[in-house]
Amino acid sequence: MKYRDLVESSSDAMCFLDAEGRLLLVNRRAEELIGRQRAELEKQIFSELFEPTQATRIRRDLARVLEGESVPPLCVLLPREDGEPVPVELTFAGLRDKGRSIGTLVLLHDGSERQRLESELAQAQAELQRRIDEAAITYAIGAAIALNLKPDEILWLIYAQTGRVLDFSVFSLALYDEERDQLQYDLFVDGGKRVDRFSQKVGDEEVEPASWVVRTRRSLLIGDWTVEQDNWPGADTRTVGEDVRSWLAVPLVAQERVIGIMSIQSREPHAYDESHQRLLYAIADQAAVAIENARLHAQTQQELAERTTLNELARAISSTLDLDVVLDTVMAETIRATGAERGCLLLRDPATGELVFRAARNLDERVIDSEPFEISRTVAERVATEGVPVLTVNAKEDPRFGRRTSVIAYGLRSILCVPLIAKGETIGAIYVDNRLKVGQFTERNLEFLTNIATQAAMAIRNAQLFEAERKRAVQLETIREVSQRIVSILVLDELLAQVVELIRERFGYYHVHIFLVEPEAGYAELRAGTSAEGKAGRGSGVRIRLNAEGIISWVAGHGEPLLVNDVEKVPSFQFDHLLADTRAELAVPLRVGDRVLGVLDVQSDRVNAFDRSDLFVLQALGDQVAVAIENARLFNETQQRLAEVSTLYTVAQQTTTSLDLNEVLENIVSIIKRVLACRGCCIFLVDQETQELSIRAASGLSDKWRDEARLKVGEGISGQVAATGRPIYIPDTHSYPGFIFFDPTVRSLLAVPMTTKDRVIGTLNIDDTKVDAFTDDDGRLLSIAAAQAAVAIENAQLYKGLKERAEKLERAYNELKELDRLKSEFVQNVSHELRTPLTFVKAYVELLLDGTLGELNQRQRESLEIVAERTNTLTRLVRDIIALQQIERESLHLSLVNLGEIAQMALLGAEVTARQAGIVLKADIPSDLPLVPGDRDRLNQVFDNLLGNAIKFSPDGGEVTIRVWDAGDVVEASISDNGIGIPADELEKIFERFYQVDGSTTRRFGGTGLGLAIVKRIVEAHGGRVWAESEQGRGSTFFFTLPKLESSDE
Repeated sequence: MKYRDLVESSSDAMCFLDAEGRLLLVNRRAEELIGRQRAELEKQIFSELFEPTQATRIRRDLARVLEGESVPPLCVLLPREDGEPVPVELTFAGLRDKGRSIGTLVLLHDGSERQRLESELAQAQAELQRRIDEAAITYAIGAAIALNLKPDEILWLIYAQTGRVLDFSVFSLALYDEERDQLQYDLFVDGGKRVDRFSQKVGDEEVEPASWVVRTRRSLLIGDWTVEQDNWPGADTRTVGEDVRSWLAVPLVAQERVIGIMSIQSREPHAYDESHQRLLYAIADQAAVAIENARLHAQTQQELAERTTLNELARAISSTLDLDVVLDTVMAETIRATGAERGCLLLRDPATGELVFRAARNLDERVIDSEPFEISRTVAERVATEGVPVLTVNAKEDPRFGRRTSVIAYGLRSILCVPLIAKGETIGAIYVDNRLKVGQFTERNLEFLTNIATQAAMAIRNAQLFEAERKRAVQLETIREVSQRIVSILVLDELLAQVVELIRERFGYYHVHIFLVEPEAGYAELRAGTSAEGKAGRGSGVRIRLNAEGIISWVAGHGEPLLVNDVEKVPSFQFDHLLADTRAELAVPLRVGDRVLGVLDVQSDRVNAFDRSDLFVLQALGDQVAVAIENARLFNETQQRLAEVSTLYTVAQQTTTSLDLNEVLENIVSIIKRVLACRGCCIFLVDQETQELSIRAASGLSDKWRDEARLKVGEGISGQVAATGRPIYIPDTHSYPGFIFFDPTVRSLLAVPMTTKDRVIGTLNIDDTKVDAFTDDDGRLLSIAAAQAAVAIENAQLYKGLKERAEKLERAYNELKELDRLKSEFVQNVSHELRTPLTFVKAYVELLLDGTLGELNQRQRESLEIVAERTNTLTRLVRDIIALQQIERESLHLSLVNLGEIAQMALLGAEVTARQAGIVLKADIPSDLPLVPGDRDRLNQVFDNLLGNAIKFSPDGGEVTIRVWDAGDVVEASISDNGIGIPADELEKIFERFYQVDGSTTRRFGGTGLGLAIVKRIVEAHGGRVWAESEQGRGSTFFFTLPKLESSDE
């Protein structure tokens, strides 16, 4: 039921047919159009409602529609039982269900009105043809005139045909405008030359001859104008040719109305008489008929064209909501329909109230406000303000416009302007004009253009509303998309590039920029920019001073947005030839808190392209972009700091992993060149003797410059840095006077000193082929690297010196070692050579003392005892020397021994000596000591030597104590006495061979000075350690350790 109600309520005549073409459903409007009852129509074959020939065409189209084809509308006559057939236009649409054709929807459009217009046109043309034929038969001249229906050509035909039968110097034909009560001289020929069209106000017939003819509807013959001109004091001199004597004029009468006058003039007096008057009358009658017919034809054609234009315009502007398309269509149809030479359409900006140039034909927006075109805006402003149209037939004679430059210089004549009114509000104006042709526009043109304006205003308002909603949706979507994109981008240049491209793409701007402010440098730098396709634009790197004139500088300096909808009206606007088409500009600050980070700038090639909503949206985008920029900057700074630390760490690592100077320097320059992405990096070192700098390491430099670059301290940039100890940055070498070019491709150079111990030892330089290639951060990084390099150079130089000294010491040590070997070899040889004779000496002395060789007296015995004692001493010395040379770990006979047992055995062996010296021996030896690997005889020798020394240097009644204990990984032993003690500075020397603390002790206590050396050699051969602790006058304690078996196994 709802479907039927929908069909029934439609204002269009609708029918539904089944697959056989029968009427299933007919709505009320179709019932009225067909003129038969619904019940009578249903189930009837639709094509049978029409004449057979038309029915065949209908059945053919229905069959094609059921096959799924599209057919154009079909114009037919619909027979009605209550009268004449009605012209209708049939539109067919197939009905399908699940891919199967089930019927047809037919729309019936009443064509009666169109037929009526066509009928009226046909009748008018028929009437015109009848009159033309009658004129052709009646007058041959009338036939020649009537053959053309173009008004201007008809006038020329009248002029030409009249010239065939009448002589004249001046010919004029003026048409009478009854509403304005004026004559429009559409043709005025003087001496064969056409004069510009002009109009004449019809005045008092008593004083003006042309007015007399119009008012009286009679002809006027003046035989001699020079004689009779005083009778016509109101005569318009433009209507009378120069030196004219004879003047003849007749009215043009059509349908009992005066439609104009025709006149001929001669420079001969009394050139015309009544016969000429009758002939001119006859010509005028035919001319009046021809002109009237042409007027009727033109009027009919104009009405038809106007109706067609209005229908086409309505269809065109209602089929789109694109404002630019609507405006362009309206302007095109206006120019075509009015025959205007040029025109424009202006809309009022809701935000500013100004009229904005939006569409034009043959009129450039850039000159609309300049001479000689300013009149178009002036008229449009008046019409839009007052809401009243303006129609000017001849602007030159109109007091409102006559003195304007555009009227005089441009030859402007006809002007027509109507307001655009939508729902009682004037939203703009349509303006058209024409040069030279007076009376181009009529009241009918005004009425027609008003109708166009009415339709256009509603379409424009709808398109504006749609555009506003679409724009708002795009703005919100762009804000959302920008937010989503920038939140994940931390690379600043990538972030800015995506933002400008997205904004330009979404809003269709002519150009989009992002400038970032460098407050310390005092400029804003273009970091990202994009232009519309096919348009030139500015590239990154452009810098604008913050205190300069211009929109970017103002916004960056004030931190406030700026909207300029016509840049040519702003004196401070900085014209850029790369952005020559810029007409409007909108810039907003990129702020974080109170800081201005930069400027987001958009430009349009249309005047008045921006409004407050654009400002709001762009500022919202700017705020988001500012936060993203700040995040990206923080991230980049962190990354930069990380890169710097990494670089410095790498440099430090390189300087510490090698002490080879050349290798260190080459590694440093390679690292810095790679990290800073510069053209070249080099290190100059100062020769302290010659005070000359030369390159010691370089990366990116040719071998030629590495070899040839030589500078004195103070000469060139590096020389100045070495002399002053301060860094120097040259952002543009071509602008620096006196710059020494080793390589002409270098455009920027940064040099820092390498200083150690307040002394400049060289410079670290980087250069690039780009101007101003380096930043403060680069300078800071290079200075730190230079300090590290200086330390590395100093270390390498120290290492070189130490290495040379070590080599000298090694040579000296080897020499000493060889001498020691020779000495030891000599001592060993001497000892072996002495051992045999000493054995014989000792044996013979003992034989003598034993009496084996005979009795000895007392003196001989005492002497031999001295010899025996000295022989024993010398024998012990030889034995100790030999033992000292033979004690090595490989010579030991190792077994598991108990160090406590060996100590006990040593005590037993020393009891006799101790008792003789009055020394008390004490022991602190536990029974559960762990076993140690050792040579029992050699360890016994250790205890003997240490006990012997302790007894020797202890006073009578003194004590010597021996201790052995488990000390963790080792077994430790000590022998203590309360003897004379050893000075602290001698404790390390007492274990050296032949060393005596004091020569007096040797004389007092005796000894060779080898006992402790033998102890040290034996203990160390066992993998142990020996040392002494002593206090002079209170005794000494000697310690030694031996590693346990477990430690040795491990």
